[in-house]
Amino acid sequence: MHPGDLALLIPIISIVLVIGPLSALAFSHTPIGRAFVKRLSSGAKAGSDDRLVELQDEIERLREELTHQDGRFDELHDRLDFAERLLARGSQAVAEPEREATPV
Repeated sequence: MHPGDLALLIPIISIVLVIGPLSALAFSHTPIGRAFVKRLSSGAKAGSDDRLVELQDEIERLREELTHQDGRFDELHDRLDFAERLLARGSQAVAEPEREATPV
């Protein structure tokens, strides 16, 4: 490695070691930074437990709704089958009287 290469790395190292931590410190004093630090330090576990309970409740609600929709789907399927049978029977009933009407 040449001495000129080290000269190029000095500004990069100073930025990483000096300006980076100073920027993080300044960011931690902003409202967003404080919220971020609070979330990292203690609020992450408690908040995630509450969120987990909310998600489990929502999953249970969606399962109940899906069961209800399945019941409605089955009912509509039965009604469609019934309507198809009536239509098939009706077309047969219309065709049969024409055959019976001819004299033998």
